[in-house]
Amino acid sequence: MPDPSHEDIKQDLLTNPRYAALFAPYHPEAVARFARDYASHKFNWQWQGPKAEHAQTEALTEPSEAAYNRLWDIQRKKLFDLQCRWRAGQITLPGIGCTFDFAAHDVAIENCPVLPAITPDELAMYADFVRQATDFDDDVLDCYYNDGGEPREWQDYEGMRLFDEEFERDTPDHECEGVAPPAWYDFHNGRTGLGYLLRLPDLRGPLEKPCIDAYYAARRAADAAQPAPPPPADARPTFLTPAQEEALEHALLHQFETPKLRRQHAAYLLLQAQEAADEQVEADFAYLKALGPDAAVPLEAAPDWRAALRQAVVETRRQQLLAHLPQVFEDYQLRQAQGISHPEAEEPQYRSTYHRHLREILLDGRALLGQPRDFNF
Repeated sequence: MPDPSHEDIKQDLLTNPRYAALFAPYHPEAVARFARDYASHKFNWQWQGPKAEHAQTEALTEPSEAAYNRLWDIQRKKLFDLQCRWRAGQITLPGIGCTFDFAAHDVAIENCPVLPAITPDELAMYADFVRQATDFDDDVLDCYYNDGGEPREWQDYEGMRLFDEEFERDTPDHECEGVAPPAWYDFHNGRTGLGYLLRLPDLRGPLEKPCIDAYYAARRAADAAQPAPPPPADARPTFLTPAQEEALEHALLHQFETPKLRRQHAAYLLLQAQEAADEQVEADFAYLKALGPDAAVPLEAAPDWRAALRQAVVETRRQQLLAHLPQVFEDYQLRQAQGISHPEAEEPQYRSTYHRHLREILLDGRALLGQPRDFNF
């Protein structure tokens, strides 16, 4: 049944006899005005109240959810180290047939069968990482995403190995093609000395690559054998990429527009940057208000009060994460002891269908090269 409208609420107040005793001390005109105002208030409570309740619930549960999500960073690093050793031929792992299987296990990291349970010492090391993380937002809370805002591939062995090689060669940042490992991986390696695992020889990758190449070569050959469609009457692109649009706009602005418009353009960009900063301030205030008036939030002096506010939020979130990690770990240990599966932490980067597709590509490539259609390389 839909919520009553303003008019329904007002008429109920004015005509329902159950309110008569409550309104008896007041003149009918005062009651009518009150009924009008109360109807408006009640309607807003019904409309905005659920949203406010949801926000309050999120504020209460967010620290615990963040701690649960980050708990699995420990397992992701352990899985990556196993991948390095597996690729080097040092170990075999049940259920691992090809390099793509590590990404599939990363998706289901909460119940990965090839990993030992998280230990108290590992949790303590991760807590030390949280305490020392310089860029807390990017390195900890938002570490699920890479610099481009895309979901991070925690098992991207090739990308991280290339980055490591580029680092050794002192390659300029703008020329790097590798993928920087998560800050947690670097911290872990610094504590454990396991950074050498990424430098072990990759024996498996070179065996799989010719098979994958053979598959795609066959696909390209099949596509080439199809009759080519007639060329369009106008071969120029019908859509511009964001980079092309930006370049075209820049050319128009500086070749054809007036100096006045270029000044207005610069002022507009400055305004946009200011609005973005204001949005961050509003988000920070909203976060702090949701903590309640009794929350102790130290605000340090700074030349820019916005930066001080941002840092206060960052440090508060850091401390909340540290406070909730022991509890989520205790819950984890309880599920482990009782043999209960762990809930999924975050939206997976891959789906099982995509993983199966990659496995099929590898097997098809092996068959094209006259090799057995299995993973026994």
